Amino acid sequence: MGTIISIMLCSLLFHEVNGEEITTRQTDTVTKEMEEKILNNDYSVAKKTLDDNKEQKSVKAIQMSLKSRFLDIRKQAADAIKELNDKPSIPALIEALEDNYQARYSGGLEMESRKSLLNKSLLSALEMLTGLTLPEGHELSPAQAALQPIIGSNAEGHELSVAQIKEVIQEFKRWWNENKDTIK
Repeated sequence: MGTIISIMLCSLLFHEVNGEEITTRQTDTVTKEMEEKILNNDYSVAKKTLDDNKEQKSVKAIQMSLKSRFLDIRKQAADAIKELNDKPSIPALIEALEDNYQARYSGGLEMESRKSLLNKSLLSALEMLTGLTLPEGHELSPAQAALQPIIGSNAEGHELSVAQIKEVIQEFKRWWNENKDTIK
């Protein structure tokens, strides 16, 4: 019974206004049971939960997936928030970017490449949601470029340096503080 109520609370309503679809939020909460599935140490459980939450457009649950131990689930959550154009998720995206930027992962170049891909998804979502333009990045290192075909990455072009990521985090925080009262 509690699960049914939670699903109902997490559902989104859609209204047609002047030919545009507008998303109106009901109380969007995440139950303890849902949180355990989202943050599960079993990749398949966490992935299925994220997929279900994306299908149901459960924004708070998708935001929680930004805290998953699996970098590709975090990336998919960031991409889903971008696709949903959910501006109230900006603080969660900033926090995820800050956490990823500060994290140290074992696993060598492959993990560094996955970390970089997650940064790109987070930055892309934040850039789209805020309208801010990111600074020009630096070219991929030879090791990153060589690793792309191996891990199936289609990242291209430039990456932001650690210093640039730190700066854009501050810029996104500034933007949020100036605009949060106008976001619904």
